[in-house]
Amino acid sequence: MWLANAPVIFIWLWFALRARHLFFFSAANPAIETGGVLGESKINILKRLPQEVVPKTLFIEAGSSLSEVLRAMDATGLNWPVIAKPNVGERGFLVKKLRSEAEKNRAVQWENLGPFYTWREGQAQEVSWQVNVYSLDQSQSNPDVLLAGTENDAVFKSDDHGASWQPVSDSINTSGGIRAVAVLPSNENVLFAADNHTVLRSEDGGNSWTEVLFLANLKTTAFAFSPSGQTGLLSSEKGLYRSADAGLTWTTLSSEKCWDVKFSTGDANTAFALVSDAQTKLCKFMKSTDGGQNWYQVSNGWIDPSANSLSDNKDGGAKLAVTDADPNRLYAVLLGQYNDGVNDNNYLGVYRSDDGGESWTLPNANANGGPGGPYAGAHSCLVTFWFN
Repeated sequence: MWLANAPVIFIWLWFALRARHLFFFSAANPAIETGGVLGESKINILKRLPQEVVPKTLFIEAGSSLSEVLRAMDATGLNWPVIAKPNVGERGFLVKKLRSEAEKNRAVQWENLGPFYTWREGQAQEVSWQVNVYSLDQSQSNPDVLLAGTENDAVFKSDDHGASWQPVSDSINTSGGIRAVAVLPSNENVLFAADNHTVLRSEDGGNSWTEVLFLANLKTTAFAFSPSGQTGLLSSEKGLYRSADAGLTWTTLSSEKCWDVKFSTGDANTAFALVSDAQTKLCKFMKSTDGGQNWYQVSNGWIDPSANSLSDNKDGGAKLAVTDADPNRLYAVLLGQYNDGVNDNNYLGVYRSDDGGESWTLPNANANGGPGGPYAGAHSCLVTFWFN
């Protein structure tokens, strides 16, 4: 950008010589700081222009919180896309076009919304231990609605994009923490929450709840729903479950421990699951192309359980990620042990697929070319990784 503006320097020198003043811009535009050539406040310039020619603009003070930014955007009526730029900046420096809701949070500073204090149950006594958030989901039909499940068996809901939260689980008895929550994609008022044994469903935004599945030590790990919400999948330590009626009833697909489940972002009939294999003692990747009714295993490029002694393998858990940006791109993070001469620290790596899960690569292999840690080099965040 500076290179493209290099000819301006010569024009500036020419006019400066003619005016016999190095800062002739200030004389030409005395109402604008430095004459508008360098370091001027953009918002101050816009204030001096006729308002009918000024684009819709929102000035954000330094240090403003995320919630303040969101409320100001709503009040101003700014719609996507928007242009974000520093008030003082030159030649396009730090200017960014935010095209969608998804890009907004990457352009603002994160804000801690709490909890800031933890209290002993039923008492006004502050304690030192933390409150963990186990699960989180956002409504697809209304992004302002978020749902969170916590370690202390509470379900919280936000109707203002996370700026404030209210408990919606006072009427239910749960145990073992809220391990998974979900908002039905097609209806922001249909909510799901799961604890150690029970799956609960609400049709009124959390005011009342109904038990739709109970199994001792079910320990749900994830919900997934098709865009219409009609087809649902549930992963748990007791297996993989499917619903054909928007989560009202559930049938068992597999009794193998299932760590995570996702629908493809590009095909409502395609689904993915990470399942623990009791024989190989490692996680396997499963795929369905008929809405979760039938599944097949994909092992092309996946971690090879037979490369080492099976007694050395350990499946420590796994999570799966999909993206709207590319329906064929998947990521899977695997935890556990894979004894190939490297101390894994219970971390096996992040696997990547670029063809909808039909093949996999391990972009950052360890020193022996295989899964596991420790990682180093450019990926310093993976030098050491500990999990309990």
